[in-house]
Amino acid sequence: MEHVILNKGETLDGRKYLCIYVITGPNTSDFPGQFTVRQQWAGSGVVYAAHDPVGHGATLEEVRKFIPSGLVLFHRSPEDDPVIVESWL
Repeated sequence: MEHVILNKGETLDGRKYLCIYVITGPNTSDFPGQFTVRQQWAGSGVVYAAHDPVGHGATLEEVRKFIPSGLVLFHRSPEDDPVIVESWL
C-alpha cells in the first residue's frame, strides 16, 4: 500500500476515501512529550496522511477532544507503528 503525505493546501484527487483520525505519541520526533491527532484518508491501495496535526496535547484525554463525535475507537494493533496509540473511524 502506498503512503502519501499531504502538505498544507494539497487536496485529494476527488475519489472517495475513508477518513481516519490517528492518535500518536507521546514520543514522536515532531512533538516530543505530546500526543497528536492526525487525519489519514484510506482508499483503494493508497493512504494519504496530513502533514499538520489536527491537534496535540500533553495527555491522551486532552487530544481525544479533537476527535469528532460519533466515531468508533479502534485500539492499536500489534502490526501498527509503535507510535500509534489508537485510531478512530
